[in-house]
Amino acid sequence: MSADHIHIPPFQTEVMDNGLTVVMMPIDKMPLVSVKCLIKSGTSADKKGKTGSASLTLELLKKGSGDYNAAKFSEAIDFLGGTVNTGSAPDYSIISADFLQKDLATALQFMGGMVMKPHFLDHEFDSAQQRISAAIKGIMDNPSSLNSYFFQKLFFGESHPYASPTNGILPEINALQSQDIREFFNEHFIANNAVLVLTGKFQIPEVFANIQKIFSSWGTGQLRKTSRILIPVQQKNKFFVMDRPDSVQTYIQMGVPGIYQNHPDSIPLNVINSLFGGGFTSRLNQEIRVKRGLTYSISSGFTRMFHQGSFAIGTFTKTESTGEVVQVIFDELHKLHDEKPRDDEIRDTIRHLCGTYPLSLETAEQLSEKLTRMALYELPSTWISDYLSILQALSMSDILKIVDDYFPVSGYTCVLSGNGREIESQIQGFGEITVMPNEDIHL
Repeated sequence: MSADHIHIPPFQTEVMDNGLTVVMMPIDKMPLVSVKCLIKSGTSADKKGKTGSASLTLELLKKGSGDYNAAKFSEAIDFLGGTVNTGSAPDYSIISADFLQKDLATALQFMGGMVMKPHFLDHEFDSAQQRISAAIKGIMDNPSSLNSYFFQKLFFGESHPYASPTNGILPEINALQSQDIREFFNEHFIANNAVLVLTGKFQIPEVFANIQKIFSSWGTGQLRKTSRILIPVQQKNKFFVMDRPDSVQTYIQMGVPGIYQNHPDSIPLNVINSLFGGGFTSRLNQEIRVKRGLTYSISSGFTRMFHQGSFAIGTFTKTESTGEVVQVIFDELHKLHDEKPRDDEIRDTIRHLCGTYPLSLETAEQLSEKLTRMALYELPSTWISDYLSILQALSMSDILKIVDDYFPVSGYTCVLSGNGREIESQIQGFGEITVMPNEDIHL
């Protein structure tokens, strides 16, 4: 295969005097403009004992800022036919807005008010706190979410910044005071900790002048220095079974230490993971879903964040087939080592990845997401456009040599939720087993 280079619209990056980074990608063919304001602090920046601070802060930003109370803010957005959403993740907090090109100036005013002049009214705080608390409690009724909740906690370990769920721990979110939110906001919502990303139909000189007018008064502050945390490797499998006696299904999530966002093996790992469990034609899906009919969905993947994440496999199955699914997963891991992927398998996988990658760059929103990730993790400016050429230049030895390092046959942290007694009897011999009684499962 000959190397190829994907072409994306040119973009320009400017850094204002207050440290705010602005990334602008004009796209004339798109009448919409996507605007994202990224704060380089997320749920992992919550203080000890105050998990949920980031999530609650982002929820409140939509409930009044600048000249708008919550009702007027919502009415103004609806009147323009735009959308404004907020969210938080372990590494970042984000405000996303989509508007017609003619309303871009107004959208920037909205965003400026949200990051510089939020109201944080007490009654809005109480309402938002109750909504998030209810959402956390709802996890108990969602087996898949419950399993993911405890996998995150057990895989990373309680002291790790990624161990706490996005919305926080229930007793801690309930104990938060409005002053905690103001403190989180004042510490992290500062210009030199932010990136503004715009994609869509606009002219850079006009838009950047407007951005400078609105955001030049945004204050600065001291940035946190964070060292990357690597996860210790365990030698044996550890199974944690959350007993849900009435469940007729088992939810399974198992993982080992993986990589971080800008890891040099990231692209070759895409190839092996796609072949192993990353798509419909993958080995796991073909063996467990297609051939055996044991599940409707199974997948594997690497989480890529600032700190080292996981290589994880997730699925669900009937209670009585739990042991068989676990056995087949480990069998396929062994096969990956014992019967290395064939040249034609790897070439077909690379062709598939090359064919689908351009589909992730079709809209202003998709391009905005790529630019935002590039800015957050300080990736090279050619990170988006060089992907295909790097992918197609990989040799078979480049790809095969990573199997031993990133797809081990043991050392997995495995979290299963379902009928504990039935599950425990089926997974004997796979590793150390800890059963968590239903009455001891708390959020």
